[in-house]
Amino acid sequence: MVCGITLRDFSPSFYLPTRLPCFSRFAVAILTAASLAGCHRILPVAAPDRSLAALSQLPSDTQVVLSVDLDRLRSQPAWKTISSVLARSAKHFLDEVVAGMGIDPARQFHRIWIALPNQPQSDGRFVLLAETDPIDRKRAMAWLTGRARDGLVASLPNSRQVMISKGAWAAAPARAGSAAGNSELRRLCERASDDGAHGFWFAALVPTSARDALKGSGPLADASSMARVFGFLDDAAGLQLQVVGELTNTADPPLLAHRLKMFHNQAKRNPDVLVAGLSPYLESLRVDVHDAQVQIAANFPDAQVGDVLDRIEALALVARTKYSRAP
Repeated sequence: MVCGITLRDFSPSFYLPTRLPCFSRFAVAILTAASLAGCHRILPVAAPDRSLAALSQLPSDTQVVLSVDLDRLRSQPAWKTISSVLARSAKHFLDEVVAGMGIDPARQFHRIWIALPNQPQSDGRFVLLAETDPIDRKRAMAWLTGRARDGLVASLPNSRQVMISKGAWAAAPARAGSAAGNSELRRLCERASDDGAHGFWFAALVPTSARDALKGSGPLADASSMARVFGFLDDAAGLQLQVVGELTNTADPPLLAHRLKMFHNQAKRNPDVLVAGLSPYLESLRVDVHDAQVQIAANFPDAQVGDVLDRIEALALVARTKYSRAP
């Protein structure tokens, strides 16, 4: 749920490889608003060079990158359904953004970038960069500074960008280098973005320390050779999701795919999933192996998107069954 959101909610805490990275509820709220008023407005696709331009403004030790091209997503047919589900409880916060910054996320936010380390750090470091229409910098800084909590730092790199950062990554002017100089990460971002073809994508480098830790973990030992993960969400024709894990050999991918298929079958029989009516929709999920890659993909037609999201939202709100595992 997107509710009661403040800047203090900027604390991304999901890290690879045990779970996919995700952006904070604040970022989701901005993304949601940006899609509301303009979902029928057809905008030009971003030029390929623009799709990775912000890497030069992210810290050099960034290991996880998420990118949301709001202009592109707003032009897709399924996005109206997605945005209406996400925005049900975000109106109050979004009204505050308009009143405080003098800019309407529904029309004037264009792209969001989030940079994370690939493992939790004690200072909670992260960077969120939003590309916008021209901003009244004095007004926006006054509002952002007044809202900042828990070590968050707000800045306006220029009149069309808002940056929120924390921890060691908060001192933007003092940074040496940028994520654009990490050739491995940049190549992964290029593949994930597909030259700007995907409205939402992420790319992550899996640290050696995490891979070493997985070697001694029975259920996850097959993933210990995973070096990179990337994925995208697109809704040009329904809602399409793909996540790709790249391993360092060709022996482990079939083993990992087999384990993922077992988890998939278990999920379809989970009591909570059955009660929510989501089990039939999980049938669309596929796990495939291509050389050293494991690919997870799902595709929902436009007609199913609204129902799937409603059922997921209901599953998050209702009480769990007596057969559910303890959280």
